[in-house]
Amino acid sequence: MDKKQKEALVIAMLEKGESYRDIAQKAKVSPNTIKTISNRVGLDEFTSISSRAFELYVQQKTPVDVAIALNLKAEEAIRYHQEYFMLLGCTEFTKVYLQ
Repeated sequence: MDKKQKEALVIAMLEKGESYRDIAQKAKVSPNTIKTISNRVGLDEFTSISSRAFELYVQQKTPVDVAIALNLKAEEAIRYHQEYFMLLGCTEFTKVYLQ
C-alpha cells in the first residue's frame, strides 16, 4: 500500500469514528501520522458526527452513503441532510441579502 492509499484508509476510518489504536493497527501508521492527516483534512477524534455528516454532504454524498460511512440510523442521516440543506439555504439567503 502506497502513501496515498494509506492516507485514504486513515481518512475513511476517521470518518467512521474508529479509534487511533484501531487505525494505527489496520493502516500500519503511527498515531502521530494519524493526527497529522486528521488535522490536515479537518477531522479528528473530537469532530462531531454532525460535522462529519455535513462534510460528506458537501462532497455530494447521499444520506445512504453518510449513514454507512458514519454508522448512523437512517433517521439520523436524513435529519443531518435536512439540517445541511437548511444551512445551505441560510447561506444562500445571506448572499442574496448582502447583494
